[in-house]
Amino acid sequence: MRVVSHYRSLLATSGLLIAFGFSKLLDQLVLGDWQVISAGEFDLAARGIWLLAAFSLVFSFTGAFLSVVFVAVTRRTDEPLTGRIMAGAAGSVVGAALFGADPVQYLLGLPHWHSAYAYHVVSACAGLAILALGIFLLVRIARAMRTEPAAA
Repeated sequence: MRVVSHYRSLLATSGLLIAFGFSKLLDQLVLGDWQVISAGEFDLAARGIWLLAAFSLVFSFTGAFLSVVFVAVTRRTDEPLTGRIMAGAAGSVVGAALFGADPVQYLLGLPHWHSAYAYHVVSACAGLAILALGIFLLVRIARAMRTEPAAA
């Protein structure tokens, strides 16, 4: 029972990382694109925050859905589908909620950035790295829990 509980907590953790990383990546791609489109016009660049507010709920739902889909496709682990989906959904909801707090933004806000483009590129790379870490963790635990069919 302890192994299954540990497996579910790892599924929830990977769901959290996938949902947060995907939402962060979409967020920075939109803001970076808006920075390029606004071409330095301050009144247009200021509207990027309003765009982010309009799309943040969509990004969170998309990240949570993608996380649950990734967790659901882990097979041959002797864990029922509903248990995997519930663990992934719990983690993805926390990851989507964590996107609102965005601790990466606070860490990247500490140094002074001379270019907004550089900030968006580094922040998008951080989101991509978090997403990749979540997928790597999911694949790793799925392989560790994989059950092989008995030899005939």
